[in-house]
Amino acid sequence: MKQKNNESTKSEEVVEVSNLEETCVQEECESCVDGTQDLDENQKNILQLEEKLQQQEDRYLRLQADFDNFRRRTQKDQLQVITRANKELILSILPIIDNLERAISSSESLDSPFTKGVDMVYKQLLEELKKQGVKVIEAVDKEFDPHFHQAVAQEPSDKPSNIVLEEYQKGYMLHEDVLRPTMVKVSQ
Repeated sequence: MKQKNNESTKSEEVVEVSNLEETCVQEECESCVDGTQDLDENQKNILQLEEKLQQQEDRYLRLQADFDNFRRRTQKDQLQVITRANKELILSILPIIDNLERAISSSESLDSPFTKGVDMVYKQLLEELKKQGVKVIEAVDKEFDPHFHQAVAQEPSDKPSNIVLEEYQKGYMLHEDVLRPTMVKVSQ
């Protein structure tokens, strides 16, 4: 009987060890499954964070591009305002230049001190305008160009057709823009 008890105890121990092993294996599997689930959640979190990072980088790049565009647009607008102001100022000075030219041309004596003084002021004013990019539009003996010339008269001539014969009023350009076209007489 003792032997039977021993055998039964041994078999109970084997069953217990076996049950214990199964419990450990189940716990390990559950912890593996839990670990796998934790790993999956971590990977999902990483993917979400990477996606957020990418979105923030895209947002940053868009903002930077928007700012660069804003800066360029602002600089362009400032340049246009300055150009417009210069243009208006120069246009207001052109009649003064015309009057100085008339004063010089109507003077009886080009050697008089008054005429010399007016001529000096005229030349100085033209020189300052030239520094700012103002150019006189050449017209006489040039082919008529409606972009630069305004025909106010036509006259039969032995010169070819559409050649500027006479200049009534000088025209001016500011850089590449026509401030005022030259008033001219054109050959027919």
